Amino acid sequence: MAVFSSISLRNVLVRNTLLLTIMQASQYVIALAIMPYLSRVLGVEQFGLLGITSDIIALFFAFTDWGFSLSAIREVARNSRDPVELRRIFWDTTAARLLLTFVSLGAIFIIMACIGFTSPLALLVLCGWLQIISYAFGAGWFLRGLEIMGPMVAAELIGRLVFIPLFFLFVRGPADTVYAVIIGAVGGIISGTITIYIADRATPLLPIAWTFSGAIRQLREGSHVFLSLASTMLYGQINVIVLGAVAGPVQAGLLFAAQKLQRTSKSVIGPLAGALYPRINSLLVDDPERAVQFMKRLLIAQGAMSFAIFVVLFVGAPYLTVIFFGADFAAATSAVRILSGTVFLGGLNGVLGTQIMLAFGMQRSFMHILVGSGLFNVVAIGPFAYFLGATGASISVFLTEFIVTASMGFVVWRAGIFSKKKAAWRDL
Repeated sequence: MAVFSSISLRNVLVRNTLLLTIMQASQYVIALAIMPYLSRVLGVEQFGLLGITSDIIALFFAFTDWGFSLSAIREVARNSRDPVELRRIFWDTTAARLLLTFVSLGAIFIIMACIGFTSPLALLVLCGWLQIISYAFGAGWFLRGLEIMGPMVAAELIGRLVFIPLFFLFVRGPADTVYAVIIGAVGGIISGTITIYIADRATPLLPIAWTFSGAIRQLREGSHVFLSLASTMLYGQINVIVLGAVAGPVQAGLLFAAQKLQRTSKSVIGPLAGALYPRINSLLVDDPERAVQFMKRLLIAQGAMSFAIFVVLFVGAPYLTVIFFGADFAAATSAVRILSGTVFLGGLNGVLGTQIMLAFGMQRSFMHILVGSGLFNVVAIGPFAYFLGATGASISVFLTEFIVTASMGFVVWRAGIFSKKKAAWRDL
């Protein structure tokens, strides 16, 4: 019976991993389907304003999520058989998310005041808040905690697919950038509505049961996760914003396009790491020596895969940039080539950091590396962007990723993980 139970659990994990992979991949595939059209009809400058807006909204997405994507999901999973507790968790977490959403609105008004309320960017950022509030109402996190993956992924895909025709209908020229931002909220509203319906079918969510103290408790539970994720924003989400501030929206548009190609390339190797992470942690308990050998093979395999993608992106940069974004974006080629190096580095530090350091409880070192590297990028990107535009910003990102990879490699080497004997594993 234990064998069959293990097989069943393994099948569930494989199925859920595949579903989450499909959801993640769809985000980048749909983006690549839309971005070539938007880049051509909006032009470089308006595309840059769209990129700045997107990165500002992404920061507020992370703020609104806070850490519930881990802390609240864990709580749901632990109470999956208690309908009353599940209802409380759902409403307390939703209340906390909505509280953060309205705090973000205040922050958006501050941003608008800084850039001028009559600025085109101010209107775009304000409209972008619709995306934040649509995200806050979703129940995808709740369904993940209950391991109801299939319907959740279907809801996300429906929301993403429905709004695609709207871009072609309403965005026809540079004056329609605001429509592109508003349409981005439509998918979230559709997906969120469907996920709430599915969640209510899985476990009754009515009557509404939340307390202010419960919402604060959820904020407190997710705070440590938020602080960990916030450090990655220092070199993941601020680059287009800073570049736009110091070099203008045209250069921001070039970097925004380059990052789209870079992130899509990175997404190819993401699912591999996500699928193998549970396996590595399981092996660390049952057979640590085998786990280390598995890590070695994963580091080599993912390193080789990411290096191959780097070569393709580096060599094909002049063609891919023009094919996806048009001839007006040819100047982004150098940024694409520089950022292609981060695909290889990201493949390495994805194993060194998540698969090895976190698996062996090196959370403190992991955090220090991310915060230190993020601060380096904050300091470096301004001067690089001012003097070299999108190319300079890309150099700053590359150097930051190099510091992350080198630092993680040094920590893993110093810990002697690949040289320790089996008897010494208990000391880690």
